[in-house]
This record gives sequence, structure tokens and C-alpha cells, in this order.
Amino acid sequence: MTTKKINTVIIPAAGLGTRMLPITATIPKEMLPIVDIPLIQYSINECILSGLYNIILITKSCKYLIESYLDCNINIYKFLEKKRQSDIFSKIKLVYPSYVTITYIHQKNINGLGNAILSAFPIIKNQPFAVVLPDIIINEYTSNLKKDNLSAMLKRFQNTGRSQILVKKVRNFQNYGIVYCEKKSMHFNKHAKIIKVIEKPNINNNFSNLSIVGRYVFSKNIWKKLKKIKPGKNEEFQLTDAIDLLIQDEIVEAYPIIGLSHDCGNKLGYMQAFVQYGLYHKKFGKIFKKWIKSII
Repeated sequence: MTTKKINTVIIPAAGLGTRMLPITATIPKEMLPIVDIPLIQYSINECILSGLYNIILITKSCKYLIESYLDCNINIYKFLEKKRQSDIFSKIKLVYPSYVTITYIHQKNINGLGNAILSAFPIIKNQPFAVVLPDIIINEYTSNLKKDNLSAMLKRFQNTGRSQILVKKVRNFQNYGIVYCEKKSMHFNKHAKIIKVIEKPNINNNFSNLSIVGRYVFSKNIWKKLKKIKPGKNEEFQLTDAIDLLIQDEIVEAYPIIGLSHDCGNKLGYMQAFVQYGLYHKKFGKIFKKWIKSII
């Protein structure tokens, strides 16, 4: 079975970022930097490398800094070009290339991830699409973004028509959306049929240790399920509830992550990501590593 290639992705960025307060009271968490690049840029880079050139960004009017960054300051652009500061200029120039389109949807009410995604239906209509959560970044130094993870999921969907969800093993399963698979153990780069999905299970409910990593590829049938769900965990419209309905009608697969991911929606995960990327930095990595060793 071969399906139409997906080129549209939703990036939900309207959340309040309460786990990162107080900084997120004024600065969107998607604009928090990992070394010198904001989180939203990592997500967009991953989408582009995966062949997703039609980006729909769900945001809020109070998060205007995201749009300002993506639109780019033309005065800075011209200044750097004139001064021939090529290293900095290349980063500003490549916020996103001209063949990529970004459409903004301003979400008025925050009612959960399911509701955020459903707000893009008037644009995407009855078509399949991908979802990338911008506060979870895939470590570009431990996997190949052009062929692994999201890219591989898109290819798998095109070949099978089956929705794909990226997963990894975790310990604190009560903090994430968790899936239970048909296969008890998942091997390297092997997909598995999902039997059940639950949002942040109770700590006493040893449901599974497979956490959703924040990358999804959906068939068009997810739209019907998103319209059916009712407020669930925390009285929000949960995407996991829609997925749970979808697996009753068709096969949805878990795709195990290759490499590392960083949950930058919480302070510890953000700190860990910053340090990891700091160690990889071409100019300062070695100095940074030496400094870290000196203070441990």
C-alpha cells in the first residue's frame, strides 16, 4: 500500500509553559535558547530536513516573539550582510528557506493538545499530517534527522498508511503520554502495533514504560476522533484520547526513537539539553567540557 506523501506539519506552540515559570510569564518557552538557537528553530529545522515544507504554527497573540523571530529582523539581516559577518549572517538567513511556508493560527482558548491540533482542520481539511511538539527536541548529534525518527515515520506511513507515534523507554512514566504495544519488547528500529494509550497514568498503575516523544504522523481519520473526544485528564481535550479511539478502527504503530530526545518543557530537561548541546558546540565545546570537569 502506498499513500500520498505528507508535506504538512502542525507545531502546537500556544501553551502557557507553566512548568518553566517565571521566565515563561513574558518569554514563550519555544523561544528559550539551547546555546544560541531557540527551541522553535530546532523543531522547524527537523521538519524541513524531514521534507515537511508546509508548517502550521498554533500560537497565541501574546507569543508575538515567535512570529517576530521567524519573520526575521530585516535590518539585522542587511547589517550583517553588509559587514560580511558570514558566520552570524548564515544563521539569520536560514531561519527558514523561501520554499517553506509558515501559517499562523492564533488559538483563543487553551484546552489541551487535542483542541490545538483540531484548530488546524480548516486549513489541512481531510488530509493526513504530522505533529511536532516544539518543547521536545531530537538530539541532532545522536541521530540523522534526514533519515531517522520523523523522517522514517513519514516513510513508513507512506508505505503502509498506518499512523506512527515516536516512543522511548522512560522511568517516570506518570509524567507522559504512555503507550502499550502488542510486542512486549521493542528492538532497535522496529515498529509495533499499539494496543492502548493513556495520558499520564497513575503512579500506582504500572501501565507501560514506553513514552510518547512528541512526534506523530496521522492518517486523515484522526480528525473524526479529535471531534469526538471530551475533556479528559486535567479537563483538557487530550490527543491521547483521540489516538485511543483511532486504534479501535485501524492499526497505529509505535516507532522507537533512534538517538536521544530532550524534554525542554521542564527545567531539568532544559538544563540537560543546554549542557549536552554546549558540549557539542564547535567553537566552545572543548572549553565548556574542561570547565564542567573543573567544577564537578
